[in-house]
Amino acid sequence: MMKMLFKKRLKSLYIPFIKYGLIFVILHNIFYDIHFYNIPDLWINNKMEYFYNISDFFKAILGVLAFYRIEQLLAPMWFLPILFLTNIIFSFIGYTKNVFKMDEYSRGIIICIFFFLCYCIDSNQSKFFRVINISSIAIICFYIGYIYKQYFNRIIIKDFRVWIIAFLVYWFTSITGHLDFAGYRFVNPGFFLVCSLLLIYMVLFISEYISENEFGLYLKNIGRISLDIMALHFISFKLVSIIIIIIDDLPVWYLGYSSLYNNSFWDIIYLISGIIIPCIVIKIKNIFIEKIRGI
Repeated sequence: MMKMLFKKRLKSLYIPFIKYGLIFVILHNIFYDIHFYNIPDLWINNKMEYFYNISDFFKAILGVLAFYRIEQLLAPMWFLPILFLTNIIFSFIGYTKNVFKMDEYSRGIIICIFFFLCYCIDSNQSKFFRVINISSIAIICFYIGYIYKQYFNRIIIKDFRVWIIAFLVYWFTSITGHLDFAGYRFVNPGFFLVCSLLLIYMVLFISEYISENEFGLYLKNIGRISLDIMALHFISFKLVSIIIIIIDDLPVWYLGYSSLYNNSFWDIIYLISGIIIPCIVIKIKNIFIEKIRGI
């Protein structure tokens, strides 16, 4: 089972990661020349070279193949290595549970112990431990989803009153602290668990509701190419930035910023473009591939 899962995750997570990772590494200097990567105060914190030489390309390619390094424009795909590791850890815990013939409660206890142990580890000095730490909170969410799938009929999901209560509790809880999954920043483990349960419930409620109409079907179709959308998300922003630069006669090096005019009407344009443009690109790519196959 672990072997099958490993192969499945290689295909669904690792292959897309290296496919887009290598493409964007190859295009790095081109992106630099057209001012996508030339804001020093923006990129220096990521320890990326502005213009790659042969050594930089070699290191970048090895980093992509090792499943840990991504180009700045691929930032939305940061979680793929985390998700891959989370799947492997969860599967290993399940394998251990079956070998030692433990019940489901034992699996839950092991996952919680793993989470609390990782919380006690200082990950600031090690990128490896930081990945492990983030995986520990990912596996909690993963396990909640697993339980939901196993015991769907026992979970109240479509009662709007329960959703309102969950929303209000989360709103009051969020006043006491900030929850940052990617940055591994939260008040304490209890705060994280409560907020995660509430947010997961609210998302599941909304997904169940919209899945019954045409809009839900549309979102499902988008979901099938979600990795492609994330890979092309930031580069789609550049098209919007180009329009802004032309309209307002801004310096071309403003393209180096991820977006322009935050907290404005343009945020909506960025959001819509970051989804629609990748969908159009993928549609054109699929049509082209079909025509090639038909030759």
